[in-house]
Amino acid sequence: MKVFLNIGVSSENMQAILKEICNHFQGKRADDYLDMLVQGVEKANQALFEVLYVNSAKRCVQQEARRLNEHIAAAQSYIDSFRHDADEEVKASSKALKRQFGSYGKPLVQMRLLTRITAVGAMLRDLSKPELKAHVDRLPGLDERINGIRKAFDILSAKKLEVDEANSAAQNAQLLLPLKREAVAQLSRLLSYLEVMAEKEPAVYGEHFVFVSKVISDLKSSNRRKTAKPAETPAMPATA
Repeated sequence: MKVFLNIGVSSENMQAILKEICNHFQGKRADDYLDMLVQGVEKANQALFEVLYVNSAKRCVQQEARRLNEHIAAAQSYIDSFRHDADEEVKASSKALKRQFGSYGKPLVQMRLLTRITAVGAMLRDLSKPELKAHVDRLPGLDERINGIRKAFDILSAKKLEVDEANSAAQNAQLLLPLKREAVAQLSRLLSYLEVMAEKEPAVYGEHFVFVSKVISDLKSSNRRKTAKPAETPAMPATA
């Protein structure tokens, strides 16, 4: 039996059924050849999971990078709002802090990710020094905004480290489409073997064949429902 699974099925859904099938066969290997086939499915599941995990972690990094940019832009806008303050010291502090934010090369929010993390870390250290802390304290509420930058920076740094570690753990950076094709091939081999053996020894292999067939069938049905186009509404007849 060939597994007619559409490669267009989402990678997440495909990985979910691979995991479900692997879990089903835990401690239920009927023979060495079945064991080898299940190991192939397990390998395909692990490879797909690793790439999906890295991609998910990268999306989190992008989200946290945007959040950090928002905190930086808000703090800069707040600092700039004091440039015409009636208090000369406050005005001077606003100008000094504006210069400081712009002293790390190009604007922080336009930097590449690694450069931005390095520059923001340096900026936070600089702003905590006495000579700059005095300027920060002179602008009411700025310290709270800088704490917002610091929290966003810490979260982004942790997420970036998570991506780096995930990339290091993955054996090879692979594209999803070849991994999905390999997963379908492994499932096809497994299901074909179970179909034959279920005919010969239904008491031993029948349950496995039914389970794997149903998992794949359910995924195909779900995918068809999601991709089916809504029926067109008939045109109303013209009135005289």
